[in-house]
Amino acid sequence: MGHELSAVVLEADSASGLVAGDGVYVMPYLSCGKCVACRQGKTNCCVNIKVLGVHQDGAMTKYLSVPSQFVHKAEGVTLDQAAMLEFLAIGAHAVRRADVRQGQRVLVVGAGPIGMAAMIFASLRGRRVVYLDTRADRLSFCTSHLTIETAVVVGPDDAARLASLTDNEFFDVVFDATGNIDAMNRGFGFIAHGGKSSALQN
Repeated sequence: MGHELSAVVLEADSASGLVAGDGVYVMPYLSCGKCVACRQGKTNCCVNIKVLGVHQDGAMTKYLSVPSQFVHKAEGVTLDQAAMLEFLAIGAHAVRRADVRQGQRVLVVGAGPIGMAAMIFASLRGRRVVYLDTRADRLSFCTSHLTIETAVVVGPDDAARLASLTDNEFFDVVFDATGNIDAMNRGFGFIAHGGKSSALQN
């Protein structure tokens, strides 16, 4: 908790381009900028990474001091919307890396925030998206708020249901947004011949 955040600037260094009162979003992965991964531009793989809300205090506090390179103006969005950028970016990045294409069938396993982000960006590409989760309330939320119609509840007949939705061919792309090793391993069974899978950071 506390690593998805937006804020209002109270004080900022003059060189940051920020001033008091600016609405901002915060990149919660504080990379060192010096290690072998950072030098290759792979800051998410930083060997010294500090994640807000995990390795050090995050947004579950009134005041937070963060290096300015991780703070960006939230222009054109509300602070509530800006706080969602982190998990939406993960979904967008996953869909882009998977190179989801027209006519492909997509399965998203896990209907939490990151799973919903993957659903949104896959559906924006005009793909048929099916989502699978253990919680009926999450599935109901996705159906009513994301206009993604096909939901399957995890249970004894879920594989048969997924097969029937795809003429027994299953899915070209499977995204796992559960972080559960059993769910990830099971997801391989839902991949069509020649398809691909992705595990999303949760």
